[in-house]
Amino acid sequence: MRTADFLDAQAAFGTAAMTAAAATAGAEMRQARRLALGFMAPLLAAVALAFASLPALADGRFALVIGNGAYTGVPALATPPNDARDIAAALKSVGFKVTLGIDLDQPAMRRAIAEFAAEAADADVSLLYYAGHGVQLAGRNYLIPVGAQLHTVDDIETRTIPLDPVLAELGKGKGSHLVFLDACRNNPFAGAGVTLPSAGLARVGKLPGFFIAFATQPDNVAFDGGGRNSPFATALLGHLATPGADISSMMIAVRNDVFAATGGQQIPADESLLTRQFYFAGGAAEDLEQGDRLVGDPSRRRSQPADRRPPRRDTSRHR
Repeated sequence: MRTADFLDAQAAFGTAAMTAAAATAGAEMRQARRLALGFMAPLLAAVALAFASLPALADGRFALVIGNGAYTGVPALATPPNDARDIAAALKSVGFKVTLGIDLDQPAMRRAIAEFAAEAADADVSLLYYAGHGVQLAGRNYLIPVGAQLHTVDDIETRTIPLDPVLAELGKGKGSHLVFLDACRNNPFAGAGVTLPSAGLARVGKLPGFFIAFATQPDNVAFDGGGRNSPFATALLGHLATPGADISSMMIAVRNDVFAATGGQQIPADESLLTRQFYFAGGAAEDLEQGDRLVGDPSRRRSQPADRRPPRRDTSRHR
């Protein structure tokens, strides 16, 4: 064979070998991609399912949680800071973005409420939880900041936080508004000679878009509790994350627990004009599909069995 022919044959053989090798490599790469995709598909599906199972995104749920206990001018309260911390953690677990305030004075409370109202203006749900001293005067409710010094009835108007303007500010938001008040105490200023005509907190009146829960009935007092949490906070923590329980059903369960824990001396109450069903931890499929169903539809309410445990009297001091 001539040298030129040999070189041409060798070149042709090399080209064919390279082509075959490239084809083989391509096939192997395609097979590897198929195997990788086959491996990743179940993993991706599992990740998607996990994300779908998470609570509602925090940007749609905002909460301000305040616990005031380190009072100086009035009797200190042991449980509100614990209540606030524990409620804040529970709300975070069901998808709320939470702002937590502990032992706030009047300027700090005003600032926290104003910032919260602005932040939650476009939220689907805004929630205010307050634990601490609270009083009523002339049918209006007042939340007591740490450090408040009240010597006359007139001081209540100027040195506390009136509840009505707070509710009015929250009401400017577009979503549903949930308010929990564990503040129905005896007159905390009796020792200073300030006399109040009524105990506890007054009725707020039903406000459109609001659900307002009280630790006890209007004009009554609530217990601070002898453990880490108040009876109301303890019951709320026990039922807040119950899957499939709407807020009205949850409050029935809370009411039963508090009634039993206090020997019938404390009965939580609520006022509601919500226009949408609300679940802290998910709801029935039909309610998720039709979120505008009214809370007042009696056909959708679930009844809770009465608590059959023997009443246990809580003799610790009132809030």
